[in-house]
Amino acid sequence: MICIKVFRGDPICGYSEDEVDKNIHHLSSDDVIGLDETGELCYNFARHVQGADIKKLEAAVIEKDKTGEWTCRFAEYVKGADIKKLEAAVIEKDKTGEWCYLFALWAKGANIKKLQAAVIKKDETGTWICYFADYVKGADIKKLQAAVIEKDKTGQWICYFAEYVNGADFKTLQAAFPKS
Repeated sequence: MICIKVFRGDPICGYSEDEVDKNIHHLSSDDVIGLDETGELCYNFARHVQGADIKKLEAAVIEKDKTGEWTCRFAEYVKGADIKKLEAAVIEKDKTGEWCYLFALWAKGANIKKLQAAVIKKDETGTWICYFADYVKGADIKKLQAAVIEKDKTGQWICYFAEYVNGADFKTLQAAFPKS
């Protein structure tokens, strides 16, 4: 299958650029769902084509997206997206905590406590825990600090937490820093 850049730089598969320019409004949501393998095409179609069936495309993105990336983007950019449904899908599919963090950062109306718990559970090194604490408004800094102390074996993310996260308890972090 050939991918051509259209939709403001995003790829759509199976059609040449000229075909898409001429026929984009003749494609149905069902046509796009049939062509899509990863959820990216459904996301782009829902975002850029007026009259797209948002509920059908949302269900297809949830089904086809393996990592959570397109589900996050769908929640952020597509008007009329069901945030609760997309949030549950991201929590289920995300393996590292990255997409749960980005969902909390991007999606309006996301359940921060639920996403924070998923990040703490899935992040093995402390990376996404630190970013969550640093950038997401409404995060529970004390819980995230305890999690980063537990998971960080090198001290890198403990240092990051101490330096960048507002409300971090410096003395606790200093005491938890691994001794060499």
